[in-house]
Amino acid sequence: MALLSPSALRVISQRHGVVTSRQLISFGLSDTQIGHLVDTGQLFRERHSVFRHAAAPGTHDQRLALACAASLWVAISHQSAGKMSGLRRLGRDRRIHATIPGRSHIRIPGVVIHRSHLILAADIVERDDGIRVTSIERTIFDLATGIPRVAACLMRTRRRVIMGGLASRIWAIAVEAMPNVDPARPRRCDRDPGHVRRIWTRRPRR
Repeated sequence: MALLSPSALRVISQRHGVVTSRQLISFGLSDTQIGHLVDTGQLFRERHSVFRHAAAPGTHDQRLALACAASLWVAISHQSAGKMSGLRRLGRDRRIHATIPGRSHIRIPGVVIHRSHLILAADIVERDDGIRVTSIERTIFDLATGIPRVAACLMRTRRRVIMGGLASRIWAIAVEAMPNVDPARPRRCDRDPGHVRRIWTRRPRR
């Protein structure tokens, strides 16, 4: 007798084969039945309360989903979020980057953890497949803090419109995070607010 109903399997498939013990219980399974699925090789335990279905192919999205399933506080961020949003010029870093609240002590094997003491609900977008990712404006800010050229443009643009009016909160956070950048010194981004966007979205020259 199949323990997982067709509707449960459909949900698990939509989430790249990743399921938590809480979700399995909501499907009507007991701890004993969950243990049976693990013992019979239908589910693989990835970490405490996080499982991967044996029939699901191993993909990059599955790795992202596994990272998010580790805790409700985890959100894919930095280079990983930038690539998901279609940003360019992010280098060859293929590692998964995720952000958690500053006081959390979550460790996820194979994931680069960043801690932030200032992350709001508006900074996180949850997809239908269960993957949580930082918003585009939060992602640009996180990336800019490590790339001086883009950071300077964000600082000097002030309250001008970047990417259709998404710069206001970036500016407010940037003032606190990067006080050593002189916002008064004129740069190209003062004359051209779209410059920051093009830094990330234009295709590299061949």
